Amino acid sequence: MPITPTYPGVYVEELPSGVRTITGVATSITAFIGFAPKGPTNEPTRIQNFGSYERIFGGLSRSSTMSYAVQQFFMNGGGDAIIVRLENNKAKKAKYEIDTDDRSKLKLQASSIGEWGNNLQITVDYKTAISTTPEQVNEDKTFNLTIKLVENDKEIVTESILNLSLDPNSTRFIKDVLEVESSLVRVEDYPPMRIDNGKQIAPRPTASKQDSKGKLTPLPAPIGDAKGDDGDAIVDNTSITLYKGSKDSKTGIYALEKADLFNILCIPPATRTGNIDNSIWTEAVQYCLKRRAFLLVDSPNSWTRVDQVVAGADVIRQAVGDAKKNSALFFPRVKLADPLKENRLDTFVPCGIIAGLFARTDANRGVWKAPAGTEASLNGVRELPVKLTDGENGL
Repeated sequence: MPITPTYPGVYVEELPSGVRTITGVATSITAFIGFAPKGPTNEPTRIQNFGSYERIFGGLSRSSTMSYAVQQFFMNGGGDAIIVRLENNKAKKAKYEIDTDDRSKLKLQASSIGEWGNNLQITVDYKTAISTTPEQVNEDKTFNLTIKLVENDKEIVTESILNLSLDPNSTRFIKDVLEVESSLVRVEDYPPMRIDNGKQIAPRPTASKQDSKGKLTPLPAPIGDAKGDDGDAIVDNTSITLYKGSKDSKTGIYALEKADLFNILCIPPATRTGNIDNSIWTEAVQYCLKRRAFLLVDSPNSWTRVDQVVAGADVIRQAVGDAKKNSALFFPRVKLADPLKENRLDTFVPCGIIAGLFARTDANRGVWKAPAGTEASLNGVRELPVKLTDGENGL
């Protein structure tokens, strides 16, 4: 504010600078759309490493080309990804029921669809912070829930959720707590409060029985309609509508409407030897144009010669239409060691590798440096499935 002089002298008035700091904007956040064994469906989930992908979406899977693309992205320098897991037709969540002391049922379900939910081991005990004496155990209605994900007799994840209650007014109400603290289960339904001597009392799940060694016996695995299911077999042709999704319900490609920002879009095919239908490329590139993002187009598996690329590229160019400036086609596919096949070489689409290369170049040199030249090494790539004659490739 202006200075008001009160006596003769020299006065200095500091004015704020008109210069404002320019905040950097991310340039290589890569969105992946595809299938995974577990995890939230049609919900963009941001991750910064492959360990987070393993925890949320189940890690590498032979039936998930997206899992390999994400691994190759981080292997090649990627640091920020958004994952959209597609929901397969007829897929279901595994369901569990726990008896309560008033003969009602607490119904739990796996946090996401898929057969993985059939491998949960759930136990209940009363060793809470409040229940320290036998009298308090009888009066108190809090309980602990332990959930384990066990695959091939190996504990993958263990969660211990303590001091829970079936009272909706409790600060530890089970439905609210599981939504925040558990990545494995959610409450499907819970029993109502009962009236006893004019007071509302919450029921409590029955404690799990102990075996001869004192180990708690988990709930039996789901059977019949309660079993989790991966849904229909994943096939390229029948997956087209799942990839395209719906603008209104924000599914498929349009699930990214729920994401604030992404710069690169990768859509691995449903199967290893399959291809993405041109109609999906059309939908995806138009959406990238709208979001100012860049689409990485994988070449069809049948392309084995350069003349096929020259002829087939026109078809894809027509599919992307006026948005071709927001996309690039990459040929050929690449061969890498497959950890799930004793590290034997297998063929993969290059979109995840190229996206990682883009991210690495942006981080090391800046967006003004093209991801090409001697620095553009492709980590993990052993060889190409086709023989090129271009002298620059040295093949």
